[in-house]
Amino acid sequence: MKKILCASLTLFLLLLFSGCSLEKAVTVLGKTQLTKSQNLAGERILGNNTYTGSYTSEANNRNGREVIFGGASTKEKALILSGTIETESGEAYIRIRQNETVVFPTVKEDGTFRTELLFSSGGNYIMIEYHNFTGTVTLTSQQN
Repeated sequence: MKKILCASLTLFLLLLFSGCSLEKAVTVLGKTQLTKSQNLAGERILGNNTYTGSYTSEANNRNGREVIFGGASTKEKALILSGTIETESGEAYIRIRQNETVVFPTVKEDGTFRTELLFSSGGNYIMIEYHNFTGTVTLTSQQN
C-alpha cells in the first residue's frame, strides 16, 4: 500500500510540475483506481471518459469487487446510471462511492435500477460487489 501511495504521489508531482493542469493530474491518478479490463468478469466499453460507458458481465460463482466507472476530478459530473442484475445464485450489488459516502441504488424486483448521480469534485466510483454470484450484470453510465 505504501508503494502505491508513494508512486501515486510521485506521479502526481511529476505531472503537476511538468506543466500539466491540476485537473489533468488528478484525472490520471483517478484512473489508477479502475479495475483493469483483463481482470473484469465482463466487457467494459468506455464512453468519452472513464465515468461513462457500458458494461456486461456473465459471472460464475464470482466474489470480490470491480471498479467499473469513475475517477477523480476537480469538477462536478452529472450522470445517469442504469442497468440490470439477473441472479441465478448468490448476490451482486451496485456500489457507488462519492468521496467518503457509499450508496447502493435500489434494485427493483425485476432486477432493474436507474439512478441520477451528481458527483462533486474528488474521487467517485461505480462498482459491482459479488458474493458467490452467478448471473448477469449490465450497466450503462451516461452524462446527464
